[in-house]
Amino acid sequence: MEGADKAGRARSKERWKAGNIAAEAEAEAEAEAEAEAHARNSLQARVAAVGLAQEASALIAPTGWGSGLAEGFVRAEAEENEALAGWRHVAALHRRAALDAEIEAASVALGENPSEEVLAQILALRHQRDALARDVAGAGGLASTLTSPT
Repeated sequence: MEGADKAGRARSKERWKAGNIAAEAEAEAEAEAEAEAHARNSLQARVAAVGLAQEASALIAPTGWGSGLAEGFVRAEAEENEALAGWRHVAALHRRAALDAEIEAASVALGENPSEEVLAQILALRHQRDALARDVAGAGGLASTLTSPT
């Protein structure tokens, strides 16, 4: 009978340890969630302090079609490769806008002062824009956002 008592006490001790481990893990998860919420609230407070609260809310508020206007790659839970790909895509869109502006300025210059040099500049800029679109399309990006009839 003494052996049964020892076995029973051992099982009770193991259940107690398992319960403590589970409680510690739960407490740790809650602490992490609280820290994340605090950081998010702190950032929102700083954004609000500079007068951009409404804009920030529009970026993160749930919408009918998704989790907010902000793309998933900017969220904390995004995988690193997803975040890098997303930021590369944003950089490509930014570069596309700069190229479009340069093409527009060169087109105006061509109208004011037609020359082979300005025409060559326009063609080179269009070539850069097309190469950018091919790069984004090859990387699985949205080529349609980078191509246009100009």
